[in-house]
Amino acid sequence: MVTFRFISVSLLLLAGLSLSASGAEAVAVDGVRIEGRIAAGSGGIVLRTDSAEVSPETLARIRLADDSAFVPLVTGVVLSDGSAIRGAISLRGEAVALESPRLGRLEFDLNDVSQINFSLPSGEMAGGETPGVLFINGDFLAARFRGASDGKVFLDSALGDIEVPLERLAAVRLGAPDSVSAPAKVILDNGDRLCGELAADGDAIAVSGRYCRFVPRPDAFALIEFPGRMAYASDLPVAVSTQGFAPEGVDYATLDKAPNGV
Repeated sequence: MVTFRFISVSLLLLAGLSLSASGAEAVAVDGVRIEGRIAAGSGGIVLRTDSAEVSPETLARIRLADDSAFVPLVTGVVLSDGSAIRGAISLRGEAVALESPRLGRLEFDLNDVSQINFSLPSGEMAGGETPGVLFINGDFLAARFRGASDGKVFLDSALGDIEVPLERLAAVRLGAPDSVSAPAKVILDNGDRLCGELAADGDAIAVSGRYCRFVPRPDAFALIEFPGRMAYASDLPVAVSTQGFAPEGVDYATLDKAPNGV
């Protein structure tokens, strides 16, 4: 597994200080809010409060920065494990190279990629989960991606084998993302999404995905979610609010953003 690290030696020495000093608001699996500081601990991460250390196993979400603004993936890649990383793209044989503002220079095998966005302002591609290409004029063609060379992509479609100049394409879908949820989903401050397991990496925190391992800059973390851990509203204590009934200690915005819905 390849590890992508975007931390200089000096930053790595400061990583634990930066992460430990970062204020975080967590939501426990029972809906209780906890304020603390996230830090790398032995064997993983912990949420440190003024009086205790809280295991991430008891948490559904940890918010470190505002993540409310939707940032479409205009240019970047979506991996089959659900990770979505923005950056300038270049295709090289059976691989796609990416210059990521948050993670540095990356390279992925095309077999591990679900979608490549060359210039997709909405971040959304037509065609459901059908493999194919979206042209810049909005047309979608169902096709199997066969490779790229000399500024062209090669496709196998109902029209036969065709070549399309890259400048005519908005996006390419190679296949549907995997249906298996990762243990954790990390949202970075620029909207990048990293799916995998969290682990301590010295004083930093690594995200180990199915195809690669990332060590983001400590100040790049905005949100950490653990899909499947948020309890349903019917399972939580209920309190009356001016907006109606809501689980005690959980506001409506939190419920709307619950990993599994409520």
